[in-house]
Order: sequence, then structure tokens, then C-alpha cells
Amino acid sequence: MLDWLFGSRCAACGRAFEVGVFEALCELCVHHVLEAAPPACLCNGAAPCRLPGCAPLVAPWLYGGATREAVLRLKWSHATEVARQLGAAMADAMRGTCPAEGVTIVPVPAQRDRLRQRGYHPPALLAEVIALRLGLKHRVDALWRRDLGPVRGTDGRAHGPTPCFEACVPRRIRRVWLVDDVVTTGMTLRAATAALREAGVQVEGASVVARAGPSCSGAL
Repeated sequence: MLDWLFGSRCAACGRAFEVGVFEALCELCVHHVLEAAPPACLCNGAAPCRLPGCAPLVAPWLYGGATREAVLRLKWSHATEVARQLGAAMADAMRGTCPAEGVTIVPVPAQRDRLRQRGYHPPALLAEVIALRLGLKHRVDALWRRDLGPVRGTDGRAHGPTPCFEACVPRRIRRVWLVDDVVTTGMTLRAATAALREAGVQVEGASVVARAGPSCSGAL
């Protein structure tokens, strides 16, 4: 219980270490972080396009090394305490980009089979930590997920279901900030953004633990 309260275990390796309350990685794992993720946007998941209406995509790190290990522990090892450290790092990266008030933090819903398999929802845990750290509200039921058929890549092979969302946002919520764990192509975040905008909700931006590049390999 104390590890959860004080964040004294490394998010990547689980090793206990002496740090401040919201440090995410131990001294050993810090050396295995690829690098900080540069600014990006929701339009293409890469450098900001600066088009009107484009929303920022904020990530503390690129996906790989110790960051990858931390994300996998959160998603597949039931290490839900990792959300405290990673969510804090995400919140700190959002400062100066995410509006300081009037915004609701909304996690992107998971695929139903993944939710049943895990029994918990990592982005919802991250969103709760972010909202608490930034003094904002959060809502876990603002989006409903109903995926369609598999996505076909340029090679003609299926790469998973096409993300499809429906907004279920109360009238009092008009501005939101999306939260997910990892972004690769950005398709899921763009689909969630489109559903919210169709419902008249302004998406101010989105945050993830890490951004995966085109060369990323391995399970997410």
C-alpha cells in the first residue's frame, strides 16, 4: 500500500527506490529511456501541422526501452500502481499546453475484449491521476466505443478493428482533453476527437504516456 501512496517503485522494473513522490523511473531505468517526445499534433501524430483547429498531442517520452516496459507493466501485468507515476509525468508534460481550467479529462475507451481480459482500464487510471494533479475534472463515460471491421493496411492485411466512438457528454461539458496510453498511427485518437466534435465538444488536445514511431516493434 505504501508503494502506491508514495510511488517508491520504478514504473518500468518494479524495483523499490528512494525518490520524491512522483518520480516514475529508478536511476537504472532512466538510462534506458529513448528520449523525450518532440511536440506533435492529432492530425498526423508527428510535428505540429499548425492548421486551424489542430489540437496538440503531448507525450513525455517516445515508446521504447524503459518506457515500453512501464507501459507493458501497466497494461498486461496488473501493475495498476504504475499509473500513479506515469500519470504524474503526463500531467507535468501537459503544463503550459493544456488549459488550466474549464477542461474535463476524458480517457479513450478500450476495446471490449481487452477490457474484459484485463479487468481494468489503464487510460482511465491515468486520467484520474492527471485530473488530480492538475486540479481538473475527469469523466470516464464521455465516450462509448463501437469498433467496426478490421483496418486494412497498404499490404492488404488486417491490422485490427476500425475504432468508432459515440460521444455521451453532458451539456455542461464543452471542452475536453483526451488521454490514452500509447499512440502509433493516431487513428484511435482522431476517431475519438471526431466523435466529440460532432457532438459539439471542443477537443483541446490529447496526452499519452509515449509516442511510437514507425519503426516501433513488439506488443503495445
